[in-house]
Amino acid sequence: MFLKKYYAIFLVVLFCLLANAVPAEQKPQIHARKLTPRRDLFMMEKRLFDMINSERQAKGLTSLKLDTKIQKAARMHSKDMVKRRYFDHVNPDKQSVGSRLKAVNIKWTAVAENIASNKNMDDPIETAFKNWLDSSSHYKNIINPEYELSGIGIAQAQDDTFFFTQIFVKQ
Repeated sequence: MFLKKYYAIFLVVLFCLLANAVPAEQKPQIHARKLTPRRDLFMMEKRLFDMINSERQAKGLTSLKLDTKIQKAARMHSKDMVKRRYFDHVNPDKQSVGSRLKAVNIKWTAVAENIASNKNMDDPIETAFKNWLDSSSHYKNIINPEYELSGIGIAQAQDDTFFFTQIFVKQ
């Protein structure tokens, strides 16, 4: 009698498990989330910077010089957009590119900033670059002969969205 009781409970539990089982082809696919390694983000920044300078050279302009302090300010802005989930030239604290440059001790007489964001692109760098070329206001910043210094910062969100910031400076 004792065994029959446990056998009956076992059958009920087994039935419940089988009734709730999902065939393997219907189970949701769980993908391991991988952020781009930091060194690869640096290489992406360099590639985009080189693409910008190639465009300037094609227009007969001098190349922008990479400034590590400006690059730091650009990275800080891209990371802040990821962290606080916004996309704008002005952060939620109402700080603009001028504030960011002041924070890294860069003096300037003229400044501009390009930002971009994209997700699920085969080549996020190429996509950001093409979008900037296709936008008249962003393109004007790229080919403005007044700008001498620049820095690009890229950050990646958990959902694979990339955020790009390029700052242009005339001292």
